[in-house]
Amino acid sequence: MKMKKLLFLGALALSLGFVSCSDNNDDFIPEVDYRQGAFVLNEGNFSDGHGTLTYINSRTGEVADSIYYKVNGELLGNVCQDMFMADGKWYIISQNGKKDGSGDLLTIVDARTLKKIKSISPAAWVGKNPTSVAVIADHIYVMAVGGIYLYTGNGEPALIANTETVKKGRLTTAGNKVYAMTNDHQVLVISGNKVIKKVAVGGNPSGLMRASDGHLWLSYTGPNTICKWDVTKDEIIKRNALTQKIGAGWGVAPAFGASGNYIYFSNADTIIYQHDFAANTTKEFVKVPDYIPNAKIYYNSLGVDPATGEVYFASFKGWGQDYKVNNTTVFAVRNATVTKKWNFENVNVFPAGVYFLASFQ
Repeated sequence: MKMKKLLFLGALALSLGFVSCSDNNDDFIPEVDYRQGAFVLNEGNFSDGHGTLTYINSRTGEVADSIYYKVNGELLGNVCQDMFMADGKWYIISQNGKKDGSGDLLTIVDARTLKKIKSISPAAWVGKNPTSVAVIADHIYVMAVGGIYLYTGNGEPALIANTETVKKGRLTTAGNKVYAMTNDHQVLVISGNKVIKKVAVGGNPSGLMRASDGHLWLSYTGPNTICKWDVTKDEIIKRNALTQKIGAGWGVAPAFGASGNYIYFSNADTIIYQHDFAANTTKEFVKVPDYIPNAKIYYNSLGVDPATGEVYFASFKGWGQDYKVNNTTVFAVRNATVTKKWNFENVNVFPAGVYFLASFQ
């Protein structure tokens, strides 16, 4: 068994292009460095429910699905929803935790090796369908039914007052503050265990994300708008109106992705638009079905690598068993022309989102 494990892990490391070496150690198991690529977090099929993690090597185009299981030999939680990177660790949240033999509600792994550090299912989150996680130092913030909970490793997580109107969507951090959208058209600003500010935003928030300059991007509908948020003043400093809709659909992932001043969005559909925020112009970026005929349904998974500007898009053929016919496609711009850089077939299972290390740096 030991030799089989060595051969499997060695082959996996070689296939992904990151192999460590060690002298005078016959028992050495090669490790992959998972900090060079992108992750697609998957909810999993409703009938079995356990979440999975797909890793895409952005240098070589190699892909590995169910990579958490392959590294750790155990499952993630039931219906994964979100992940966040802080202090060299990924924090992965699931809605239902240990249901049907799956793992805990929150799993913490080493960002380089993906080896599990710990996992927990505090009673305060059980049955509350956690949907998003953010971390600042030893403060773990989890959005769930009822509001946002703060967990510091001591006792049970505590519900933060005045967060009951929080809207399903990713939490975002800047400095020592956490930002969340609400169902009553506001953005909450949280510091420590308190809401320190509530800001009306003029529409129904559909996405909130850290910008490359340290400030935030914010989108909302009714009217369709993309905004720049100043984290020093905690207010919107510029709004660009959009002709196209910029909704997020039913998932946790934001309605858009961003690299520099370029915003990409699809309104949970299969046509991706590019908005130049500085020039306040919008154009069609790509019709995904032109490249991937089976890309009929978008599912919670438009992501943009902030470092490279490459656009990731996960799709599947249809509902029912057609979800098994799926694609994860990477688009790049070369000499002002959009190209299909990579396409991976049948490696996503109802995605929860696409994640990049650069988004957390």
